[in-house]
Amino acid sequence: MRTRLRLAAAASVMAVSLLASGCTAPSSGLPDAAAASVADELAAADAADAATEAELAEEAAERLAAEERTIHGELTARESAAAAVLDDVWWWLDSPPSADAALTVTGARTELLDGVDRLVLDLAGTGEPGWGVEVVETASDDGSGFPVEVEGDQFVLLRLAGMEFPVDAEHAQIEPQLLDVDGAALAQVAVRFWSEGNLNVFLGVVGDGEPQVTAELHHDPLRLVVDVAHP
Repeated sequence: MRTRLRLAAAASVMAVSLLASGCTAPSSGLPDAAAASVADELAAADAADAATEAELAEEAAERLAAEERTIHGELTARESAAAAVLDDVWWWLDSPPSADAALTVTGARTELLDGVDRLVLDLAGTGEPGWGVEVVETASDDGSGFPVEVEGDQFVLLRLAGMEFPVDAEHAQIEPQLLDVDGAALAQVAVRFWSEGNLNVFLGVVGDGEPQVTAELHHDPLRLVVDVAHP
């Protein structure tokens, strides 16, 4: 539009120049000079338009890049916030379950090794479980508060999260049971019921010193290995 307006203005100038040259002199070269002037003006106008378009394109590209950076920053912030919320949900665990965790405990056994007494919980299903260990004053079931009979000088609660509802599970979950260990660190182990996606296991620990308990997830086959160091 700007070029057309300048072209019209230049044409008007040229017409006036031609009219003036026709009225004042028979042949003086003014029409050629006027035409050259108009051509120069048109070339300058085209160059100005091209520069303006380039500036507009550059500004648009900068705005787009800024918007992309803003969107990326917002997404990153939301992802961080979601991760923080997820971590907060599992604050009571040493290791949170995977998002797709749907597992059952299919077996439980103990081993007496040099320096440690070991509990092995066999797992089946999808994903990976969450777990946490803590010393508790008494052994009792969640919700009901029903006391759990397990021998020991003190008790360590092992919580498993990401457990599938036994009725819906593809693999059969073991029944609540009491394992006699008679080790230097472990007296008995009580495996309890499934409750709201969790399963509790109580370790009856020997001695009054602070229990040294470590838990580690192993694969192929999937199992949680819990070691209690000898006092």
